[in-house]
Amino acid sequence: RKAENHPFNSIILLEAQKLLTQYGYTFQLEIGDRKIYEDYLAFKQDYLDASKSFSSALVLGKNSLRIKYPEIDQWLLNPDRIKIKFDIQHIPNLYWTAASIGGLIKAGKGSAETIVLLPQVGLLLNTALKLDPSWGNGSIYTALISYTMAEFQVSKSNKEKVKFYFEEAVRLSN
Repeated sequence: RKAENHPFNSIILLEAQKLLTQYGYTFQLEIGDRKIYEDYLAFKQDYLDASKSFSSALVLGKNSLRIKYPEIDQWLLNPDRIKIKFDIQHIPNLYWTAASIGGLIKAGKGSAETIVLLPQVGLLLNTALKLDPSWGNGSIYTALISYTMAEFQVSKSNKEKVKFYFEEAVRLSN
């Protein structure tokens, strides 16, 4: 509600996105996963509800980024053509937008409508990583592990990247 009342306050939008994304992962997907074998219809409903949460979170995240970077939508679709110089203070926006998209993909069970967004997750996370690899005590590296393993082909090079991401996440998180 606070985000609805303050649609041009990027801090409030980010906080709402973060909470909605965490809720989607923690309660809706996690609880849904536990129901899959005992009540398939309830599992499907939890995933549908999570999808709605992640969709709303993604709208909040893009709106938050759009305040400072009006060309964010074009950049997400064509980063080679559209260049944006992000400020380090917007790493949380990049991270939580990637997390919202990742949740949407998971809730969609890899449907065509959601899986096409996977490259955006990598773009957002790698952009945040370039700004500050140590942000969130290794949180970006942890997210990159999941992203890299979600790519269609898990190559030897990807396995090496994942091992590096893991080691960095452990190092930065102590």
